[in-house]
Amino acid sequence: SLYNRQKEKIKIAKVDLSTMKVVKKSGVLGCRCHADSMAYNERNNTIVICRGKGSRKSIAVVDASSLRLKYTKTINISRKMAGGKYYGLSSIAYNAENNFYIVKLKGSSNKIVRLNSSFRPVKRIKIEGNRSYLLAQSLYTTGNFMYDVQSFKGRHKYNLITVRNVFTGKLLGRMVIASGKSGQLYELENVFCDGDQWYISFY
Repeated sequence: SLYNRQKEKIKIAKVDLSTMKVVKKSGVLGCRCHADSMAYNERNNTIVICRGKGSRKSIAVVDASSLRLKYTKTINISRKMAGGKYYGLSSIAYNAENNFYIVKLKGSSNKIVRLNSSFRPVKRIKIEGNRSYLLAQSLYTTGNFMYDVQSFKGRHKYNLITVRNVFTGKLLGRMVIASGKSGQLYELENVFCDGDQWYISFY
């Protein structure tokens, strides 16, 4: 995702992972945010994006071939399911094997909700091992696992990927990713895999 800070607009660039060359760019999409949390649904060939500032409770669905916006949708989550006041979404991921989405709610890495394939909220996943003092970033999920991405905040100068069971929220492990200690720090944004190859990206 490419973010124009002055105009609060984003575009998507499609990159060939074998060459790291840009093969297609979208037009301006209706998302006033970094759009650093995107999920690819291979069953219907769409990219789902958290819309961010001004539209925090909605998503944008983009055709993955044409990179054109198909529609936007508001995600309504009850206070009971959210475990408190619902401020919106901060990240989204798609589990291809089980055909559902998971979303992280804005304001806390501790609140993760499962949505069905039609974006209807199904269940809040009560997770273990949250480190609330780190900054919430994206989510990734595959098979029985979810990967919760957090970056440095305040005196805590490191990034973290927390691995949990996607159904139960049980803590399975953690990976600390260096950020540096001073100057321009590396802010971990997301993680994903392609076959056996894993990628992480930084701001």
